[in-house]
Amino acid sequence: QDRADAFTHAAAASAPEKSLLPALPLFGVFEHLPEANLVRTLYRSEVITKAIEGALYAVRQAPADHPVLPHVRHLLVFFLVRAERYAEALEQLRHVDGHVGAVPWSYGADPAAEYTAYRALAVAGWEGGGGTPATLPH
Repeated sequence: QDRADAFTHAAAASAPEKSLLPALPLFGVFEHLPEANLVRTLYRSEVITKAIEGALYAVRQAPADHPVLPHVRHLLVFFLVRAERYAEALEQLRHVDGHVGAVPWSYGADPAAEYTAYRALAVAGWEGGGGTPATLPH
């Protein structure tokens, strides 16, 4: 795992402009999440926060038609909801809403149900923080 982490971080750090390689550490973190990962602070840890920030940077820089971009956005939704960063999760959902054939949903038995649950959590968390339909991210 240490060698895999070193590789993902090296690739992210040396990524060419407009590349999605800065999102690679987020995929690495996802693949190594413990089975019982319900600890809320895990998703606010330095390692995960840095991986999220790298992925957010990548999606802002990548061309809108990049074929892997929706997959990065979906994985960001997963992590942003778990980190309780609901407005940012909604911003990603705005770009991919309606498509569920991506990691992490495709790992479950019912990808549509998994996606729908995270989408509902993002909306509920955002509204719980005072968000209204008029203030949805654009």
